[in-house]
Amino acid sequence: DMPDVVCLQETKARPEQLEPSYTAPFGYQTFWHSAEKPGYTSAQRHAAVLATRDVAVAPIVLTPLDPTVTTIPIGGGIATNAPGTVQIIVPPGALTAPLPVQATELTAAEQLPGPLPETSFFTYAVDLQPDGATFAAPVTVRLANSRGFAPGTPIPVGLYDPATGTWAHESLAQVSPTGQWVEFTLTHFSPRDINLPALTPPGSGSPDPATVDITTTEVKDPDKSCGVQG
Repeated sequence: DMPDVVCLQETKARPEQLEPSYTAPFGYQTFWHSAEKPGYTSAQRHAAVLATRDVAVAPIVLTPLDPTVTTIPIGGGIATNAPGTVQIIVPPGALTAPLPVQATELTAAEQLPGPLPETSFFTYAVDLQPDGATFAAPVTVRLANSRGFAPGTPIPVGLYDPATGTWAHESLAQVSPTGQWVEFTLTHFSPRDINLPALTPPGSGSPDPATVDITTTEVKDPDKSCGVQG
């Protein structure tokens, strides 16, 4: 079915960056309104609506960018965010010019640029700046293993596509032998989610109970007896 109206909110891409099939899809007239907030991450929400119908769009949370910016020289180097929970390791030969690197850890699903697939469970995520920067050699990204997964645990890495508003599988991260870091490599900067599926891999262990908030509510049917007979 073709909706009457399609709304995109807080897109990262500008119209001139997209193919005509996105900016002027057949049968639709498009309207663009860009909203930017310097110093914050960006996000988007997609909604398909019908004429005269209201539609609810999930809230958007823009996260302040990490204050630490590290200029990596051509010879390579390491950039670390302010709390020390993210490291970007750039090898020699990856850059043709110095690059100011900024890494912001995202700690909640609401901070992501787009919603995760239903099969994913929020685990780790990071925003990398400058967005779109490319490298001639793989760059290693490390995130602190704050959830306490066992060494060697594989965790899928997702890449966000602002043109479609969806996440796509890119690679696998792995918990380091010491258990301190979750590590993966990339060749360009853009938001990444490092999230376990709904069912965790065998032998991965469990997150630290202190980081998991589980609330259980028991609901009883007043029309049913409690099993006590008079």
